[in-house]
Amino acid sequence: MSSRQKPGQSSSSSPRNGKNNAHRAKRPVRSCIDEYILDHKSQNHSPKTIEWHTLSLGKLAAFLEKQEITCVEQIERMHLLS
Repeated sequence: MSSRQKPGQSSSSSPRNGKNNAHRAKRPVRSCIDEYILDHKSQNHSPKTIEWHTLSLGKLAAFLEKQEITCVEQIERMHLLS
């Protein structure tokens, strides 16, 4: 934090505010879904819950791939509202 910034205010070059993501690694949608499903399994969620999330997120991934969206960072609000 610079001496001119107020507490709780981040600098404009901070990757946390989403404006400077050029240096961040791209996260493939399918890998993120796999990690999410693995997290559900590790928490012993019911097989039906895991099945539902796997099916629903698989359909979302297929839709995004048709839109040529392969990385989470490419997803925009319009893609999720389609």
